Amino acid sequence: MISVNDVQFAFIQSLKSDSGITGALGNNDIREDWWQGKEFAYPNLRVDVGDLTPVPAQPCDIVNFANVTIWVYGEQDSSYNVNYIAALIANKYHEHNFTQNSIKYRTTVVRIIAAKRQDDRTWRAGVAISGGVK
Repeated sequence: MISVNDVQFAFIQSLKSDSGITGALGNNDIREDWWQGKEFAYPNLRVDVGDLTPVPAQPCDIVNFANVTIWVYGEQDSSYNVNYIAALIANKYHEHNFTQNSIKYRTTVVRIIAAKRQDDRTWRAGVAISGGVK
């Protein structure tokens, strides 16, 4: 059975391997959503994996259905940069297949979440992705 940690790790590694995304970030601060470290670089990405839903045997061999949201945080005066990075992520994963650690992912972007204020200095935008895992 594939675990939430497997899915989370796959997306983190996939994002870190994309020079366009890491270049837009200007750093490699891509972690799980509830990472509790004390050092934060902005902008950064957080990968939030929802529940995995097992799928009965299908001809396509999908074993789980996964929902993933990639959150983009930034502290610039404008929301432009976090929306720009979210668009890069959406373009990367819409109708895209990738393999990480011998696990295959078929992804579709289902929602691009426009930047909103998280607090006085922080913006948050997001990309919601659904897909099959085998």
